[in-house]
Amino acid sequence: MVFRILHGRNGGVVRLLILGEVDLAVHDQLRAGVLGAVRTPGITGVVVDLAAVPMLDSGGIGILIAGRSAAQSLNVGYEVCRARWHIRNVLDAVGVLDILTDQR
Repeated sequence: MVFRILHGRNGGVVRLLILGEVDLAVHDQLRAGVLGAVRTPGITGVVVDLAAVPMLDSGGIGILIAGRSAAQSLNVGYEVCRARWHIRNVLDAVGVLDILTDQR
């Protein structure tokens, strides 16, 4: 599967649908997509949808955390959603599931 990020917007909320494996080869693309969405003028929230992500490496987790930090600094809501069970388990094991899946 080729890595892609699909963007959508509903009012002030940007939704990113991440498609494909998240590994070193796509870190720059993921970082640009997440941080670009968070920094979009006039938005109130960003939702990162991981339903189509079969694998997420530690660097990808770091990018999701960086997105949350950037969102907090700009007072923008940020949420990671629909992660597959094994990715949710990894996020929980490293202690970030709760902060990434909270709306604010």
